[in-house]
Amino acid sequence: MVLKKLENKYGNRIVVKYIDIDSEEAQGDMQKYNIKGVPFIVLFDKNNEEVMSFVGDETFEEFESLLKSKGLLK
Repeated sequence: MVLKKLENKYGNRIVVKYIDIDSEEAQGDMQKYNIKGVPFIVLFDKNNEEVMSFVGDETFEEFESLLKSKGLLK
């Protein structure tokens, strides 16, 4: 999984949160982030502010590039 690979490589600089959309516990997060499809990605900065969100599946290289372009990785 791409996100697991990112977590393994950058785990000291980013946090990857997985949400099981079928669980009752996930309903709050689904409403909070307006999740309409999966996979749903929300990127946050170091202050826990949402940078962007999108539905889609990216390659490791695409995610890495996106994180760098948003200033979340250097």
